[in-house]
Amino acid sequence: MRSDRRLAEAQEEANRARWEGVAALQTMARSVARLADSFDRVPRQRVPSDQPSASAQELLESWRSRLTVTEDVWAVAVLLAPALAESGEARYGVEEIAAGTGLAEARVHDCLRFLIKRQCVRQIGSILNTRVYGLTQA
Repeated sequence: MRSDRRLAEAQEEANRARWEGVAALQTMARSVARLADSFDRVPRQRVPSDQPSASAQELLESWRSRLTVTEDVWAVAVLLAPALAESGEARYGVEEIAAGTGLAEARVHDCLRFLIKRQCVRQIGSILNTRVYGLTQA
């Protein structure tokens, strides 16, 4: 009888520990879900209200007037400009830009680095493999 009681107590303790583990996992899952939601909330670049936003064409013209660029860099700039002009940010992965321009991913990376170094764009965030680029304030 004592052994039955001890066995029952041990089973109760094991069940209690399992439920505590389940509760901890549920808490962690909710935390991870909140964290994942926050990754999609990259702050948008704020354009001062006293400066009118440029159209994609105006943006490209301003870059063309101050930069000497290769066709590869220009292809990347042309792909980014509409989103940058419209919302102040562009969300593209290197693979996506490569597919849209026909360039190799390594070349796209070089072109993006060129545009960042020349202060045309800046990286303002990253969501998994998708980088978020914003306009560099003059």
